[in-house]
Amino acid sequence: MSRDRETRRSEQERAGEAVRGLTLAAPAPHFRERLKSDFVSGRLAATEVVRRPARRVRWWWALAPAAAAVLAIALLARGPRVPVWTVRAASAESAQVDGRELALEPGRSLPGGGKIRVTGGWLEMNLGDMLAMQINAGSEVELPALIERDPGTLDVHVARGEVLFLTGETFPGTTLNVETPEGRIEVTGTAFAVYRDADVTCVCVLEGRARVGVGPTDLEIIVPGKRKVMFSDGRPPKILDIEPQHREGVEAFVRRARSEGKS
Repeated sequence: MSRDRETRRSEQERAGEAVRGLTLAAPAPHFRERLKSDFVSGRLAATEVVRRPARRVRWWWALAPAAAAVLAIALLARGPRVPVWTVRAASAESAQVDGRELALEPGRSLPGGGKIRVTGGWLEMNLGDMLAMQINAGSEVELPALIERDPGTLDVHVARGEVLFLTGETFPGTTLNVETPEGRIEVTGTAFAVYRDADVTCVCVLEGRARVGVGPTDLEIIVPGKRKVMFSDGRPPKILDIEPQHREGVEAFVRRARSEGKS
């Protein structure tokens, strides 16, 4: 064991002597002069450690969650957007809206979605410049309501009576769905009339086109000048010409509505 220790010590001593005998390389003269010049001129400086300031949390970020909550509550509080119908003209003095008797003076506003019953005379109404509607005596109708969740659809239900429709300048892009117990009408821009009694639903198209059928799966296109009659007893529907006196009534309504829109 002692012989091994002496052997290792002898090897370490010889290595140390070899290192001490190495010749140190002197730096080149031009390198020494450049280093001296840089040091004297200040170009050679100590390395500067740059510390970035801590990021400050802006106070308004702390309020962001509360602001978002307030906005959400405000939007929920608004609920569905129900458009306002405006009375344009009426020969009837009053009508029942959701069971309440209301005077029908021109300019009066009525909310969409309500059930309106006209017992005497007629009532003409506008939904802005989107849709005009005439409700004749003896009619019971649910006023179309445009819902914010589905702004491209207007739904109306005609329980009985006669209702005339004319789409306006801002209607394109909207679909009007009219339903009766006997059938369904889908339109994207037209002038037409719907008549409903205990026996039939009759749809008369004056302008444009309407898709009419008993249900959504059997809708067929009705062109101007034609009417489709659907029967409550289940008989097959019929497509006929519009009767002259009925055409005259729809044409008169269209003229009045368009004249009012231009004034």
